[in-house]
Formats: sequence, structure tokens, C-alpha cells
Amino acid sequence: MEETAQLVVFPMKSAFGVPETPEFSVGLDVPLSQLKIELLKEGVSIIVLSGFGGLGKTTLATKLCWDEQVMGKFRKNIFFVTFSKTPKLKIIAERLFEHFGFQVPKFQSNEDALSQLGLLLRKFEGIPMLLILDDVWPGSEALVEKFKFHLSDYKILVTSRVAFHRFGIQCVLKPLVYEDAMTLFHHYALLDCNSLNTPDEDVVQKVLVLTF
Repeated sequence: MEETAQLVVFPMKSAFGVPETPEFSVGLDVPLSQLKIELLKEGVSIIVLSGFGGLGKTTLATKLCWDEQVMGKFRKNIFFVTFSKTPKLKIIAERLFEHFGFQVPKFQSNEDALSQLGLLLRKFEGIPMLLILDDVWPGSEALVEKFKFHLSDYKILVTSRVAFHRFGIQCVLKPLVYEDAMTLFHHYALLDCNSLNTPDEDVVQKVLVLTF
């Protein structure tokens, strides 16, 4: 295995891969508060945010990254990675090396990439770090395990449609209440209550039942 590359540029530029803060969202204030409480607890290393598809898990994770208290703790050390069904582990490691200002080693395999990533992160032992693994698919628990580097104040947030109970702390995102669902529907359908094109209320309710 090659040794971890030498430092080229420091400090880091900004948080890594975090999407822009959502312009509009409803019904996420309470889940955000609950998720933040779990995240900031001492001794918590992995949190799983689960829920049906389309409920807003990625949006909630994004809002968490932009929360003032969370940003105050982790600062630029927030890394947002879209995991998906077939995560490209070497590419993830390469981009994190670049983000930290290090030359990217020539990884021999996924295992080598994650091993060297662990060595890199240990250089920042004691500095709070937050890794978001977004959209983790069922059966990917072993891959998530590979990102556990047993560092102090290093935390992982996993978003998934399934609850990975082996990882301990579970936060379940529930469907929106009717009023919030209606607000969201009207916003994205660009409907005004005074518009002549507003659909019949029964039609809207049927759409909401099917969607939420």
C-alpha cells in the first residue's frame, strides 16, 4: 500500500458536496430539531434517517448541514456524498483527498482507497467531522461499515429507505400531515387559491392520498 500523499494545500475550501439550501420546504422543522439533537449527542457515531421515497430525507439532511448550530460545530468539515445503489468508493475517496488539499494517491482497489482515506482522516483526529451518506440502498450495510474510522467527534448520517438497525440511532421521517402536504402541492403545482385554473378540491385530495 502506498503511503498517504503529502499535504499540498491547506486549509480546506468549504463544506464538501452539500447541496444548496432548499428554497421551500414544509413540515421539516420538528424532524430537523430531533435529528440535530441526536447528532450533537456525545458518544453518537452513526445515525440512520429512514423513510419512504419522496418524503424529503435528502432535503432534511441538506437543511441539517446548513443549520447554524451544526455549521458552528463542524464548520468546513461536512462531507455530503450521494451513495446510491452502486457507490464509486474510489472516486469518493479521491474527491475527499482533493477537498482536504492532498494529492490523490493511486488507489489499487476500493479497500485501499478507504484504508488510505482512514489514514487521511486520522490526521485531523479531534476535529469534529460529519459525513452524510445519502440514499444508501438495502444491502449496503457492509459498505457503510467501511466508513467507520473510530475517530473522536467523527459522525456519520445515513439516509435510506430502510432502517439499518445494526447502526443504533434511528430517526424515522414520517409522511407530511394533510395541511403541510396541501401547502407543498399548491407550491409546486403553482396554484393560487384565487386562480380560475385551480382543480376541484376532491381531485387534489385524491392526488395527496396517492402521493403521501
